[in-house]
Amino acid sequence: MCKKTSPGSNSGNPVGGINPNTPGGGGGAPGAGSPFPTGPAPMVGSPDFLPQVTFIATPTPNDNGFIGNAETFHRNSGLNPISINSIQHAVELLNNSAQTGTGVLDHFRIVSHFFVDDEMPGVAPSNIKIAMLNNSGRGVLKHHLNGWAQSNYEGLKSMISLLVLSGGNLTLNPGVYGGSLTIIMGRLRPTHNALLDLVPTDPIEGEPTGLLNDFFRFAASKWLLTTFPTFLPTVPD
Repeated sequence: MCKKTSPGSNSGNPVGGINPNTPGGGGGAPGAGSPFPTGPAPMVGSPDFLPQVTFIATPTPNDNGFIGNAETFHRNSGLNPISINSIQHAVELLNNSAQTGTGVLDHFRIVSHFFVDDEMPGVAPSNIKIAMLNNSGRGVLKHHLNGWAQSNYEGLKSMISLLVLSGGNLTLNPGVYGGSLTIIMGRLRPTHNALLDLVPTDPIEGEPTGLLNDFFRFAASKWLLTTFPTFLPTVPD
């Protein structure tokens, strides 16, 4: 999600007077010693370095004050945080040199709420309480990040896949991808017959084929979730 990260490089200013880390190991031939930075033992938690760019999630109306306090802290530290509505928003800003500067970024920060189910670990999915895409629901899950890290195609699939509770464990359900498109096209008829008749379909299955099949599944996912939510498995609260 960043322009580029340089492993072992800490060009930012030290926090709390802690000197920047230096590459571990001794000198010698390239690659000698540890490739990871070493540093003093942490006083509380882990030492951190001031990021070159700081993003802070836009607070919800019922925010508990954490986001506002975080913004005040970062501004008082001279970091000039940027408010974002989604991970997509952050990526767009990173691609805009007028907003986040040019050159290599060694370190950037995203500040947001994070949910962990302390009472029943593994039952409700841990998630970053921010939208993955602009205007999408809040809650970035692990499989969303894995999907977008592979490709735009896998990213879109991850957004319409669901985590469902099965046998006491959370499992990934393909959601719209697991259902037949016959029901989707059936819901669209007869209102959109003229449009649907232009779509090439399999003569036996009666469904769109190839890329059109994927397009229908992507396009229909939001419509199904809002219009016929019982069509898909429920997600645990």
